[in-house]
Amino acid sequence: LAGSIDILRNGTPGVPGMPSTLKNVTAPPGYAPIVIGFGVTIRTRASCDRVSYDQLFTNYGTLSAETTAQALEIYRVNNHGLIAAANTSNALVYNYTNAADGSMTSTAGGNLYLAGTSGPVSTNAGSISADAATVRFIGSWSNVGTISSVNGSTLDLGGTWTNTGTIAAADSILILSTL
Repeated sequence: LAGSIDILRNGTPGVPGMPSTLKNVTAPPGYAPIVIGFGVTIRTRASCDRVSYDQLFTNYGTLSAETTAQALEIYRVNNHGLIAAANTSNALVYNYTNAADGSMTSTAGGNLYLAGTSGPVSTNAGSISADAATVRFIGSWSNVGTISSVNGSTLDLGGTWTNTGTIAAADSILILSTL
């Protein structure tokens, strides 16, 4: 994919010729997995939208949940780019690998939910951060990278996990729980 894509349900699409009912960004069965390239931004604008569901994909661009009180569901991502949640929106990331060059951020009241729900353990080798926002881990996951929270954020380290990386919380609520 190249360019910028706004996922919309009731309005003008971000890509000329694309329907305003675009719900999922995914490859049809039998096709090569999606690779979202450098410089590409996919952002949600209304309702709950989804990037991939049944197959692994690679992200080198930006996947952004930025519409107030809306969600972007991201499944089976190998992230080398940026996944972001802001403005009280929700980014729900399931069965992920955040590579050493990948970042996942939650800012300005955003909520980043990271779930290792089935299959291999979800892994962070890059950076995951919250700034005046929430990051919540559930399921099975491991950290060999950096997880941080600042400015009144909530960092909820739930589920079953291992850590050989760095976890830092300053002026934040740190929750150690098992879900």
